[in-house]
Amino acid sequence: MKEAFLQILNMSLTGSAVILLVLAARLLLKRAPKIFSYALWGVVLFRLLCPVSLSASVSMLGWLKPEVQSATPVTSTVSYLPNISIQDRAEAVILPQAAPVQPREVPAGKTEAPDFLDIASDVWLAGAAIMALYSAAQYLRLHKKLAGAALSRKGVYLADCIDTPFVMGVLRPRIYLPSGLSGQEQEFILAHEQRHIRRGDPLWKLLGYLALCLHWFNPLAWAAFVLASKDMEMSCDEAVIKQLGAQIRADYSAALLRLTAHQSPIAGMPLAFGEGDTKGRIVNMARWKKPKTWVRIACGVVCLGILAACGLNPRQAEGAEEVSRLSGPASVRVGELSFHLPAGLTYEGKENAPNKDAGEIMGGSNVVGGVMTFPMPEDVSGWDWLQALDLWEWEDASLGYYADSFGAEGVTLEFFSDVPEGVERTVLRKHQLFFGGDMLYDLWLDELLMEPSLQEELLSTAKIGPESEQTISPLPYEIGTLPEGYSTLSGENGDILFTNGTSIVGGITGYQIPEGVYDPNDDIFLWLEDVGIPDYEDSTLAFWGGISDFGGGWTATFASDVPEGADITVKRTHHFSPSGSMVFDFWLDELLLDTQTQFALEDAVRFTPPVSEAELERTGRQLQTELTFYIEGMEETCPATLHMEDDYSLYIPDEGWTHYIGNLDYQPLQRWESQVNPEVALQIISLNGMTLSQAQHWVIEEMPDYTLIYDKQGGLGGTDAENNMADIRFCVSKDAVYGICCFYPMEAAEGFGTRLYAIADTFALTTVPKSQTMTAEDYAFSQCFSVMDGLQDGSVHMQTVCEYDNTPGDNYTEDFYLDGEFGWMRITKTAGGETHAELYADDRYFTGAGNGELAWTETDALSEWSGPWLGGFNFIKHYVTYIDTLSGDDGTWYMFRVDAPFTDEEGAVPNYFVEFLFDADGNFVKVQIHVNSFQEDAFTLTESIVTLDADTVAGDIEREYQHAMG
Repeated sequence: MKEAFLQILNMSLTGSAVILLVLAARLLLKRAPKIFSYALWGVVLFRLLCPVSLSASVSMLGWLKPEVQSATPVTSTVSYLPNISIQDRAEAVILPQAAPVQPREVPAGKTEAPDFLDIASDVWLAGAAIMALYSAAQYLRLHKKLAGAALSRKGVYLADCIDTPFVMGVLRPRIYLPSGLSGQEQEFILAHEQRHIRRGDPLWKLLGYLALCLHWFNPLAWAAFVLASKDMEMSCDEAVIKQLGAQIRADYSAALLRLTAHQSPIAGMPLAFGEGDTKGRIVNMARWKKPKTWVRIACGVVCLGILAACGLNPRQAEGAEEVSRLSGPASVRVGELSFHLPAGLTYEGKENAPNKDAGEIMGGSNVVGGVMTFPMPEDVSGWDWLQALDLWEWEDASLGYYADSFGAEGVTLEFFSDVPEGVERTVLRKHQLFFGGDMLYDLWLDELLMEPSLQEELLSTAKIGPESEQTISPLPYEIGTLPEGYSTLSGENGDILFTNGTSIVGGITGYQIPEGVYDPNDDIFLWLEDVGIPDYEDSTLAFWGGISDFGGGWTATFASDVPEGADITVKRTHHFSPSGSMVFDFWLDELLLDTQTQFALEDAVRFTPPVSEAELERTGRQLQTELTFYIEGMEETCPATLHMEDDYSLYIPDEGWTHYIGNLDYQPLQRWESQVNPEVALQIISLNGMTLSQAQHWVIEEMPDYTLIYDKQGGLGGTDAENNMADIRFCVSKDAVYGICCFYPMEAAEGFGTRLYAIADTFALTTVPKSQTMTAEDYAFSQCFSVMDGLQDGSVHMQTVCEYDNTPGDNYTEDFYLDGEFGWMRITKTAGGETHAELYADDRYFTGAGNGELAWTETDALSEWSGPWLGGFNFIKHYVTYIDTLSGDDGTWYMFRVDAPFTDEEGAVPNYFVEFLFDADGNFVKVQIHVNSFQEDAFTLTESIVTLDADTVAGDIEREYQHAMG
């Protein structure tokens, strides 16, 4: 709580400075339209509510450097310490003291003084809670009072129990009027309150009151709230006068005087018609006149300048110090040096410090280690160069030292008190010196103040090397490039944490599957409760789970078990993936992430279960091997590890390559890029469901920048305008089609190109068909999904045929659907011989009818499709339940129940029963859909899906579009 209070103090100090600047600007804009003064309060709200901001070289806050620094248990101080975390930083420079600070001793008979910050933070929290609870109680009281209000028109209610009109609510605001208002008064009031609603004023005022609750101790925050409310009302008055005409000012003012609210119904909301400075509002209306265009432009420029300058932090001047802190367990990087910081230690650093020191490692209030940097000496042979390093220990003649090298990475240098044997040493300090290119990195530890186990843990992880785009995880996961601002830290027991600044937004951990669970896929949500996952053990949380396509496991989402409408304070999603005797948990905190960032994190993380002995036996390959290739006639080798997918495997070198997973126009893709030159890459593209000819044409269309020609083996090769080479091979079998693509600059053909081909040569399909390596359920899903996925490729002709006479609606017998890049078209032939059609092209929508040639009429697009089942259907495992697989003379049937459509609308179809038929060769034949299969109005359709050439489909649609246009 103290940390939160310190953050609020910092925001309040910055916000106060911005309030003073806005007050000064408000005086300059005294005669300007009030909308400009009102807009200025937005930057105050931003500063009081948002703890972070962008920085710029120009900022009105350059003269302000207040930020609260946490202090010792005895004193609290205020000084400038910008909040900058240390994670994955390319460079950091820190200024430690000349010698470690020994623990402060408290004289006998004296006790530690109480921490003022702890007391202050408790008082702040109590004040904020009182204000929030008071407002909530008043809101509930008013809401109960208005229970009998009568609806007058949409969004407007009449009530006998109120004396003044006001707006209540944020998401669905309502206008409440006192009964008995005249028609003219209602016109003024509705224009005023509707203006509030359109501008979103209910939300802004609620946020303003939230800022006031957090900064209740700051008188300037109260002044800002009051003045912002006045500017809000005055700007709304001006908008009404502009809308209704200046001639209504007298009547409007009279209504305002009669309906003045002497007290706001609730602090912060709702918005009352007569709220604010009534006299000031009437005076403002009396002298209002429509501003000239140049005045509005000038005021707008002034406001934009003030908003930008006050909303941005001053950029740190070159050479200035910026302190950053990171508490263990965490990963720390300083230039080329990285190490794991154990729990119980804190790393403090300064960026751009004007000396050699790069960091302090704190153990409580003691400095127990640190990092320093030096230019790399020209000659590191022998030991003389060590004494040229600017270490304070060299100045103490009473210290002895010992030096030793550890391989080519660096040197260990230990200093100790040179005392007789048996006498206690007062200095025992180890310097681990790492050679990092043109820099020498010194990771030093005080061996008297740091526990031996912490020393060993820290030093065992220290290493030199450039920061990789890919995190090497001790757990069976590959972690690619994370969204900007996010990074990974090492947690306890080898766990991985995902962080954004100081916030932990997710993580990965492993749990032992309990004894007695022989099949981890059976009753997953029963035994998962026994493995020790904290969210399962929290009885205040509710959860729901389902099948996940992430790692082939399950997903569970935990959230606060609160009444409907109450705020959810906990919402975390866990992706569980079993492997051997372990189940692995990749979780994300959804309250700390927007949807786009959550998807980006999920895309960056890939579950890679260890290769089992059975899988190695199935492929007939070893886990490790040596790749051999020749460069300029010289043989080179490198160690490589087997990478396995369901259908294929290949060997990837252990070092120098970064792995990415993604999609290329809905085709699964694996990509390995060289860490030396990202233009050098190997891609594996899954093209299952295509013939070789289709795969070749698909690749050519997806690579328009390359001039590709066929080779004798059926592959493709060529260059682009920048002389970059692409070479694509195809691996085709009965069950799979893959493209193996090599990309590299032409001038690097001898080096990188040779390495790529050596890797590509190791690609091989598995020796056992995929159907035998998957469960029946997963194989059925994969087969049927490939059919449904065909509807998304932009070149599909789909035909629906009625099988029974109980089809609803027009009782159609055939339905054709075409979808291409130009648009889409649906044609339905009814049992009565009529034809109905829909056409969408060039952002225009048409309906057609006729017995022969269609007569088209342009109209508004329908909000919902009028045709058969397929329009709103998504074949996703999460919503589909596998029933059974049946084999017969005509082929194989895969049976599913679909919980659809996904809507709460009255009369919606409760579910579908779907059957896919494949012939003996595995080719799709048809799909039967039984709609409302357990009700009287049930019917059955048969769908045949044929993929056509995209140009043909586009031509059919365009021809009908031109016909519709006449």
